[in-house]
Amino acid sequence: TLDLSAVMSSFLGRTGNNVRNVIDYAKGVSCVFLLDEFDAIAKRRDDSVEVGELKRLVTVLLQEIDGWPASGLLVAATNHHDLLDPAVWRRFDLVVEFSMPAEADVKRAVQIYLGSASDKERWIDVLTQVFIGSSYADIERDLKRIRRQSIVLKQPLENRLKELVADRVHGLKRSERARLALSLLDVGLSQREAHDWTGVSRDTIRKHYETGGRTQWQK
Repeated sequence: TLDLSAVMSSFLGRTGNNVRNVIDYAKGVSCVFLLDEFDAIAKRRDDSVEVGELKRLVTVLLQEIDGWPASGLLVAATNHHDLLDPAVWRRFDLVVEFSMPAEADVKRAVQIYLGSASDKERWIDVLTQVFIGSSYADIERDLKRIRRQSIVLKQPLENRLKELVADRVHGLKRSERARLALSLLDVGLSQREAHDWTGVSRDTIRKHYETGGRTQWQK
């Protein structure tokens, strides 16, 4: 794995030489070579914001990739594919795009990262709705954070969950907030508490609950 902090330099031309030396070494051994955060060294050369040194680095990188041997596997990873220089894509035989996890995948991630917390099962559906559209990394970070806070601050996990839901509920659509409010009722919260957690009015929650959740919500 190429650690960019180990090869980046403030001296003119040094970064390109470092990258060339690392890749030349990797070419000489049978290996899987991972260029993580690839956009940091393979940005578009037509970007007027970038300095000439970084543009020269991209040219060096492309030349080195062209000479990659069949004895090794070169893998590059990025979360910002739109920043990559167009010439980069032609250097790779296969491009694999990982989409955001579907609802079932989110639920599984919540089950894993919530760990052995007490009353874990009652919160899974609620947290699944909160995290729809999030990456696995976001789910892991947020759930581990609230578990740590619960332990360090000696507070019930439910207190931290409330803050988590409150932080993320603003990004949900109206229909999603209403669905979340009903899920909170299912785990034993009162209509007032569901309102406090989601911002959905108590009248709206009550009407939706009385119709069995069949009311059609406008997005």
